[in-house]
Amino acid sequence: MIQTTKVADAAAEGGSQVSARIRNDPE
Repeated sequence: MIQTTKVADAAAEGGSQVSARIRNDPE
C-alpha cells in the first residue's frame, strides 16, 4: 500500500496531475 501513501502525499502537495499519472502507470 506504499503507492496509496505516495498518491495521498502528492494530493496533499497539490499534485493532482502526479497522482493521475501514477494511477495511469501500469507499474
